[in-house]
Amino acid sequence: MRNTINELYDSELERLIVFGAEYGGGFSNHGPMALEALASLELPDAFAPYVTEVSKKLELTEDVYIGRADWQLQLQEELPQIVYKAGSQAGHGLLRVAHATRALGRHESEIRRRELTAALGYWSRGTALKSPEALSGTLELSDLLARLPRLDAAQRPDGLLVYGLRMAMDEPGVFDLVASIRPAEDLPAAFDRLALAACAAQVRNTGLNNFALLHGVTVSMMAAELLPYLHEAAQRRLESAVIGFVVAAVVAFDDNSVSPDLLKIEAGSELDILHELAQKAAAGLNDHDIKFADACTRLYKRTGSSLPIQALALNLEA
Repeated sequence: MRNTINELYDSELERLIVFGAEYGGGFSNHGPMALEALASLELPDAFAPYVTEVSKKLELTEDVYIGRADWQLQLQEELPQIVYKAGSQAGHGLLRVAHATRALGRHESEIRRRELTAALGYWSRGTALKSPEALSGTLELSDLLARLPRLDAAQRPDGLLVYGLRMAMDEPGVFDLVASIRPAEDLPAAFDRLALAACAAQVRNTGLNNFALLHGVTVSMMAAELLPYLHEAAQRRLESAVIGFVVAAVVAFDDNSVSPDLLKIEAGSELDILHELAQKAAAGLNDHDIKFADACTRLYKRTGSSLPIQALALNLEA
């Protein structure tokens, strides 16, 4: 079955490599990311329907991507130069690279190496969201979130998500608050905590701004995939940039709404519920729902918290 999934995945990735990194005036091409998320969720029956659906809105490119045989070395050489741009393209540059990296970690092929080259090129062209060089304070994440200002809904600019993120980081005091966070002793665990904080904000805003806030979950979870290919200074730069991204999302889009009714979860049923929710996301053929299902599934497995299950269930109902 594993070889079959790999073959199906590569075949569908071949269909996607002909499309550009963006479409419609600046929207990110989620195709390769969501396809990889479906592979991670082991839902191969959704590969072809999803690619057929997403291809309808994408734009063809004349770019030709050359994969490198030593893709690990490619990451080690190129990632340290661009991790400070974790918040660029609303996090989608990082996401595309991380999904491509995870796909290669499961199975190596020429099309996956080409996709990694395409993803790195896309991320490198992004405009960085403001963030400190590194964290240098003593403030805990939970204390930081309590102190953050929130933009009024009327202040948010129309258009792409990135406009609101940039405005948030320009709010007085926000940059300094990010810099004052304590550097993590365990970076993967820190990204898990960051993802849980984004989940909590997403739940509070279900039906309002959850689309924006769910990116804080997906970016936090996928950032951890890149850590093995970064030296320590670059890991710290990634930590700062990802936290800055999540902080900007909270400042811009967390209205502190009252939490809706939560799903009742019986002990021992968590994985079954997640699988059902992942199948629902796959059937809907929605880019963000698919990637969010993958992130929430892994976040539950890593932390044991039911919060990702609640966040995913509410997102699919909204």
